[in-house]
Amino acid sequence: MQPHAEPLANPFTILLEHAKQGNVDAMFEVAKFYQAGEYTDQNWQAAINWYEKASENNHTRAMLYLGKILLRGAGPQKADIPRALQLIQQAANAGVAEAQFLLGQLYEKGEYVEQDLPSAIRWYRAAELQKYPRARMAMRRSIEAYKTGPGN
Repeated sequence: MQPHAEPLANPFTILLEHAKQGNVDAMFEVAKFYQAGEYTDQNWQAAINWYEKASENNHTRAMLYLGKILLRGAGPQKADIPRALQLIQQAANAGVAEAQFLLGQLYEKGEYVEQDLPSAIRWYRAAELQKYPRARMAMRRSIEAYKTGPGN
């Protein structure tokens, strides 16, 4: 007969304790758990609050995730385009490839910003240098659009 195994600890509970103690990576993970409703109930406001705390402590991926929520709004959060763009830009400038790719998309499509293909190409290139999936194809598409655009 096997000895009775201890139940596995809930990772959310463990991370929440670390987040409350100031661990910035734990803050980010707790926010993701709240956002996804994984190991806890989905709670957009709690997710946003934890992303905010992590962002205030310079967690660049938290800046990106919060920026993505603010870009379109989610749960109780209304869209806040200027703040969203500022957070995504900060994350991109800090080298977060996903943020760089997202900025490339926004500039390529002229979504939330004025269309700017040279900026799109620059951000796609930054993401591509980090081997971000689809960045090379997106960069080539933007270069082609720039070459064939008006005045070129």
